[in-house]
Amino acid sequence: MRYKLQDLIDMELFQNLQDRLNEIYSFPSAIIDNDGNILTATAWQDICMQFHRKNKESEKYCIQSDKYIVSHLHEANPAVSYRCPHGLVDNATPIIIEGIHYGNFFTGQFFLEKPNMEFFKAQAKKYGFDEEAYLEAVKKVPIWTQEQLNSYLFFIKGLISVISVSGLKMLREIEARKQIEETKERHRIILHTAMDGFWMTDMEGRLLEVNEAYCRMSGYSTQELLNMSIHDLEAVETNSITTDQLHREGGARFDTRHRRKDGSIFDVEVSVQYHPTNGGQIVAFLRDITERKRTEEELRKHRVHLEELVKERTVELNKKNEELEHFNRVFVGRELRMIELKNIIANYEQKIAQLENVTLNKQK
Repeated sequence: MRYKLQDLIDMELFQNLQDRLNEIYSFPSAIIDNDGNILTATAWQDICMQFHRKNKESEKYCIQSDKYIVSHLHEANPAVSYRCPHGLVDNATPIIIEGIHYGNFFTGQFFLEKPNMEFFKAQAKKYGFDEEAYLEAVKKVPIWTQEQLNSYLFFIKGLISVISVSGLKMLREIEARKQIEETKERHRIILHTAMDGFWMTDMEGRLLEVNEAYCRMSGYSTQELLNMSIHDLEAVETNSITTDQLHREGGARFDTRHRRKDGSIFDVEVSVQYHPTNGGQIVAFLRDITERKRTEEELRKHRVHLEELVKERTVELNKKNEELEHFNRVFVGRELRMIELKNIIANYEQKIAQLENVTLNKQK
């Protein structure tokens, strides 16, 4: 951004300075920007303002003087001096800040020698001026020696340096404020378009700033919230964070519950940070975790239900196992007895066969 000279310099301050200098010793001066705007002016001479620049013919030489000075500013060391065709001397010292030419500090009009009144009588006749008033204006123009002019130019060089330093300081302050404001605006946009809620509170818990996301969460307007404190919103007492912990650790994260304007309760996850500015402030980001908590509770209930089902099935399985074991014991015992009976019968059959063989042999 291109600044104007009046943006960078306290013009009221320099106008007062020029006025005081003129009171000490006749010191006509002015600060004029590059657009020709007169920003300060002291003791401008009537001979120029009331005569030379009011007459169209004589004004041509004034414009010629202005153009000469502007076109030779690059030669300033420290100023450009010019004696105009009307016999008066002007000086211009460029005001340059950070390499940029913003305007000029003019001194004049004045004489470097006693004016030739016959010349000015001829001027009055040539341009139709009231001779008496014109010559009176000539007498008011200060007369400086070359030594005085050199001293003034040295002083002006220092004054311009003060102006430049003041302007540079103001320029940097403006740029710094601009950057701060731009940063604040970016942060404001981020905070007020964020999905999560935002708070800034003092150390007493009074809300200093909130964003729209938390307004939507809580159902309160911004103005309502700024008249409230944390305790007005908490549905449960939170012991998760203390002031000492914030000072020591700089921040913390915890879950709590808040109460909406309609009285309903919602769960929030809170991330807080402590900032030591303005006697201490707490910045908090808040996320509505009601759905997450509801899901977690449903999962917990489902897990408990599954555990109960597992227990029931375990009992049933244990019972079945016991029945199977009993059946196995009964079945295996019967099988063993059947085998034993079969063995006994086989033995009897074998003995009967042996007896039959003995009987047959005897009969033979």
